[in-house]
Amino acid sequence: MLSLYEAAHLSIRGEDILDEALDFSTYHLKSMVSSTEMIIPQYLKEKVIHALRWPIRKSLPRLDTRYYISIYPKEDGFHESLLKFAKLDFNMLQALYQDELKSFTEWWQKSDLVDKLPYARVRIEESYFWGSMATFAPQYTISRYMAAQMVSVLAIVDDNYDAYGTIEELKLLTQAIQRWDSSSMDFLPDSMKLVYRDVILETFTNFESLTAKDGQSQFLHYAIEAFKRIARAYLQESEWCNKGYVPTYEEYIEISTVTGCQELLSEISFLGMGNSANKDVFDWATSNSKNFSASNIIARLMGDIGTHKFEQKRKHVATSVECYTKQHGITEAEAIKVLEEEVRNAWKDINEDCLKPTTVPVPMIECLINFVRVMNLLYENESDKFTNTELLKDYISSLFVNPILI
Repeated sequence: MLSLYEAAHLSIRGEDILDEALDFSTYHLKSMVSSTEMIIPQYLKEKVIHALRWPIRKSLPRLDTRYYISIYPKEDGFHESLLKFAKLDFNMLQALYQDELKSFTEWWQKSDLVDKLPYARVRIEESYFWGSMATFAPQYTISRYMAAQMVSVLAIVDDNYDAYGTIEELKLLTQAIQRWDSSSMDFLPDSMKLVYRDVILETFTNFESLTAKDGQSQFLHYAIEAFKRIARAYLQESEWCNKGYVPTYEEYIEISTVTGCQELLSEISFLGMGNSANKDVFDWATSNSKNFSASNIIARLMGDIGTHKFEQKRKHVATSVECYTKQHGITEAEAIKVLEEEVRNAWKDINEDCLKPTTVPVPMIECLINFVRVMNLLYENESDKFTNTELLKDYISSLFVNPILI
């Protein structure tokens, strides 16, 4: 039953039998673990409870690795040597993560962004968690470091567009980003000069030096163009918010899927993955394939469902929840159900695209899917673990702090 449940998460649109199988297996698994009459082994019960929350298809591999190591000894016929090697592997990779996190923390401290921009969110461990879980293999140190930096930068830029800049200032900042040269900041107010020069341009200059050795800096322009699109989309959202305009769901999705930043984060990660990330990979990232379109939908809708209640306590652009509620004259709860179904369909689109032959190396496809899985974790159950960092603390500790006893 558990295997049927896991397999059903690999369905594509139109596979009604697998949809029925998912409903059927979910119902019976929940009944089994809650029943006082049916006796199943405790380790299997724990495994089912875990799977009902985190099916393999939607869970982060490193978190699943740590969890499975903990239950593997309870299975019949487990291999002691295999378990020991798994623990050693986990601890060795954790030690590498700790070194990388130390370097990332030193970069943040040297940047002095907290003093320069007092409103900047300090999300060091959280940014590294977000960036590192997409490319967790040991050889991808540069990829993890760059992705973590990009998450931190996007948080600062998002805050500027979301809360701290006037419309006039944000228009000037957006124009400077479109020009992408240091002379463009001459007409910027001082606060925006810091964001443009010390946050945006400086970060991308750093990316260029990090990727030059492998010759990957030639593809940096893909990420720059993605950043420009994000800035334009941020500005559109800010203008909507300033005018109090609630767009249609379709208008909103066209803009807000860009500010979900899935394409940019993926491209930044690809740049740090060495020569396997070639022109075909970056062309794929900008081709609006089902994988990227679906990942954008999931990132945006999961984020909106998780944050809309908090965001509406202050002046903020309407989220997909408010847009859909107003447009269709339904309740908030009804709108969320519709959006959750959109998320499920987007996962099916990802599954379908993964079944097709492609020249894109598997690690790049997995990187994109892992970014979707990060969003799934950060915003599950209408929560926002990136803002409410206490909710993310245990995950960070299990991956980066607490080794497994051998």
